[in-house]
Amino acid sequence: GLQLCEKDVAPSAMAAYEMAIVQAVAHANEKPLSVTIAEAMASSVVSHLSLNGLATRAEEQGTLSQTASHFTTLKVKVGGSSSIADEADRVRRIAEVASRHGKVLRLDANQAWTLEEAVEFVTKLGVEAQSSIEYIEEPLADPNQLVEFGQRTGMKYALDESIDQGVWEVLLEQEHLAGLVLKPAIVGGFERCKMIQQKAGPSVQVVLSSCFESGIALSHYAIFASVLPDAQFVAHGLGTYDRLSDDLLPYPFSAAVRDGTVSVLECEKALEKLRISFGDSKYLHPIPSETPLGLDSIRRGSNADLRRDSSTEGPPAGEDAADAMMRKMGLM
Repeated sequence: GLQLCEKDVAPSAMAAYEMAIVQAVAHANEKPLSVTIAEAMASSVVSHLSLNGLATRAEEQGTLSQTASHFTTLKVKVGGSSSIADEADRVRRIAEVASRHGKVLRLDANQAWTLEEAVEFVTKLGVEAQSSIEYIEEPLADPNQLVEFGQRTGMKYALDESIDQGVWEVLLEQEHLAGLVLKPAIVGGFERCKMIQQKAGPSVQVVLSSCFESGIALSHYAIFASVLPDAQFVAHGLGTYDRLSDDLLPYPFSAAVRDGTVSVLECEKALEKLRISFGDSKYLHPIPSETPLGLDSIRRGSNADLRRDSSTEGPPAGEDAADAMMRKMGLM
């Protein structure tokens, strides 16, 4: 078929193409998406994935929020305060709450600090708070100094932006590298994520993460994550669904999440039902013919805007057909 070069296609578009192609192949072979991907990767599938939650103001004030109580791993954004001491105090309070409830923290600085600022932050945290922290993601504006950061602080770190910046491979053998945070929409799809995971090897944890995509992409991400090595032991960064006011997926991703874990089976069902109902004009708003996309050859089903029609009650018209197909695929 048509071969697309990475330089010709935006990473987010490449990820979308892969999702569409893999789902089409799975449907043609009458197999679940997870099984199709697992067979291609010579891997196995886990039924549920752990997700990391996002710490809120409740944790900063010394209590555990109801949302955070469902997750065993909480992510905390750092680097936004003008005072390193204030930042360390805030994280220390959250760490105390997390420790009392048997939870671990992941910090994310988004490359906010210089080396000296990051070292000062870790020092002011103290040993007790550090024991509750799995790693700090991208602490430095200059990732070339991460080796020194690890040596001076003993703190584990993870890479995110550095992957797109192309410096991650030189850090793979460093003892303080704990993980790689892979965003398919940034990295350029599942195939590239898998290539990075294979290069990283078994000693480096791979966390699949999102960029506030809808439930459609999140369901695909969860299914892909379910076939990665040690999937049952990793909390993946797909908790952004909780920050969305609505979901393009008619059966929202949030419905597949319970007690901090997402059901791979429910993600499979939601995507299959969406595929069946895709051409229902009562349920979806057609894209106007004057759309600037110029996709004249795409009609029936794919020429539709996936926004949910709030005036339509109940499941889409294709639900019975979806149920029949899911039974055939072993999803029911």
